[in-house]
Amino acid sequence: MKTAKEGLELTREIKEYICSHIKNNIRELEGVVISLVAQSTLNKRIIDMKLVKDVIRQFVSQVDKEISVENIKLLVAKHFDVPVEKLHSKTRLRSVVMARQLSMYLAKTYTNSSLKMIGDSFGGRDHSTVIHSLKTVQDMMDTDLLFKDKVNALVKKVQTTLVSI
Repeated sequence: MKTAKEGLELTREIKEYICSHIKNNIRELEGVVISLVAQSTLNKRIIDMKLVKDVIRQFVSQVDKEISVENIKLLVAKHFDVPVEKLHSKTRLRSVVMARQLSMYLAKTYTNSSLKMIGDSFGGRDHSTVIHSLKTVQDMMDTDLLFKDKVNALVKKVQTTLVSI
């Protein structure tokens, strides 16, 4: 309705992109539409996806990449140089166990996934296994500074993913 009121004709792709990033605040939505009109009119630019992303970046601190359990698994697996499939396996190799536990810890910290959902995404593990992983990671962070530095490095990667486009 707002775009029609402003005389904007946006593609379905652009409308969906805007709606996927501006979910909770009608004022932000109105601000994006007004900014698009202003940018388009003042700079004589057509409203394309690049312009929309530039405008939305001004309004939303966390855009584009949604952090999911899968994204976290990919980041951690790459960091530990472990295939993602190993995180689902029953292997007890220390490097794999550490990557799996850290992935679960970060998934619980940065997603809204339940313990059951996190466990399911790691090869059907029980929620109690996830709880054990969370406790293990926290205990190690409290006692091992090198481990805490590794976790902080991963946290920075996750946070960078949160705000990057």
